[in-house]
Amino acid sequence: MSDLGEGCTHGIVFDEEAATELLKGWQATDAVSFIVGNPASAEVKKRWPRGWFDEKRPCPKGCGFRGIYYASMAHYRMGDW
Repeated sequence: MSDLGEGCTHGIVFDEEAATELLKGWQATDAVSFIVGNPASAEVKKRWPRGWFDEKRPCPKGCGFRGIYYASMAHYRMGDW
């Protein structure tokens, strides 16, 4: 992973308030539901995808970043990546 692009958003956005509403405080009720996770996480991933940049497709903002990028820790957690 490159350290280029510090301070760049790489065009990745996330609406934590809307994602919280989608997930609606879901809690696992048993081991299986814990492993499978919140079904609404798929919608979070669809609406606010993470960035995946490499040599063939670097950051669209031109900073040169290559790697996986999340808008925030909440983005990572709520998408159940």
